Amino acid sequence: MESVLVEPPAEDVVIVGIDERSAALWDGRAWTARGPGRITVVTRRERDVYQPGMIVQLPAPLAEPDG
Repeated sequence: MESVLVEPPAEDVVIVGIDERSAALWDGRAWTARGPGRITVVTRRERDVYQPGMIVQLPAPLAEPDG
């Protein structure tokens, strides 16, 4: 199977890899890596790895539409 990381993603694409039994938790202000594994964020320009307890550099979730 070919990895999605073989070729960099498009400019407006962010790939988030989350290890087993781990999560990126939104607390209303920031995303935090939780669990025993790591969170990997890949963009066209860089690849960042976050250990448990670290703030994960991702945008805030979009608000739910009314209705």
